[in-house]
Amino acid sequence: MTSSGSLLQWVFLPPFVAIPTVLAARSLGSPSAAEPVDTSLWGLAGLLFVVLTVLYALFILQGRRTGFVPVQLMAQGILLCPLALSLGARMLQWLGVTMAVCGAVVLLALYYRHLGDPEPPVEEPEETVRDTDLPVPFAITDRDGNILSISDALLHLAGVPREAVPTVGITRFLSPGEDTVRLADRTWNVLQQPMKDDRFYFQLEPRTLGDLPQPPADAFVDPETGLCSYDYAMRRLEEELYRVGRYKDRLSAALVRVAFPSTPQGEAQAETAFKAYCRAVSGSLRASDIAFLSGPRDIFLLLPEGADDAAEAVIAKLDGLMSTLGTVHPALSSATLLRWAASIDGEMDVPDAKGLLDRFDEALQSKYTLNA
Repeated sequence: MTSSGSLLQWVFLPPFVAIPTVLAARSLGSPSAAEPVDTSLWGLAGLLFVVLTVLYALFILQGRRTGFVPVQLMAQGILLCPLALSLGARMLQWLGVTMAVCGAVVLLALYYRHLGDPEPPVEEPEETVRDTDLPVPFAITDRDGNILSISDALLHLAGVPREAVPTVGITRFLSPGEDTVRLADRTWNVLQQPMKDDRFYFQLEPRTLGDLPQPPADAFVDPETGLCSYDYAMRRLEEELYRVGRYKDRLSAALVRVAFPSTPQGEAQAETAFKAYCRAVSGSLRASDIAFLSGPRDIFLLLPEGADDAAEAVIAKLDGLMSTLGTVHPALSSATLLRWAASIDGEMDVPDAKGLLDRFDEALQSKYTLNA
């Protein structure tokens, strides 16, 4: 079908179909039963017939696939009403009325169904996406380490503006050949893959729990202090921080530092007193709490699912332990307990375990101006 319609559609135009309609009415009519028809009725029927013929032709020109049959029924039914009376075929008059009414009902139903059809969605022009816009930290270099392409994600992690890329090499972001790199307080696995034309592809992936080394079965507790071993505690800390970021849990933590007066002759006594204090700390905590040495005289406390003031309450208890043990270990009587406590939740920028220790250490030093 073309825009001007097919020949078959034009053949079925209402005036052409009216020819067999007139012949059928004449053959079924009787001259003795013919009735005079008012001129106004003929005029009204003719006007409606012409309008419906024009509508039928418009349907053809518009390329429509529906609506032809009801328009045809209306046109032939309207024509048949006065024609049947004038030719003495009165029974065909009611057939004409039925045809016209049925055609009008069907055409009206098609019209309202067309109004309910949803309009086709307007296709928005697709925006051009650059490779560097991908939320993946990656870089492509030549054989000398000069950067050919780098993503915005990697630039953001390293804190380097894109304008500075031509003046820096890949070593500004990572060390080729190394399996990991530390950026933005997190440890990342480095995927390195050679490409064609002496190019190299580097991509950073977040380090997961499965990437951490598994501690041996006998390395959970430090036998000298009774606290958790460093490797085991760091793995537990990674797990708890993962839950905080993934499930928006809350975590309380604290860092305490036992500062002894600097006396060379009392160093051995201070070491003995500190180990005794660590064993007392281990026995005073809940089974779910984690305590381990994060520095020579630093004890890091991890309190899962603790209230906001849980860390402060634990620190107050540890302060009391120092006073109690001072009668047995005099070195503790002259020691000072420095402390820093905070809560971590999923709404914050959650670092990895090493990054959290660094933050607490910096906060403790800033509080007591130890870095002055």
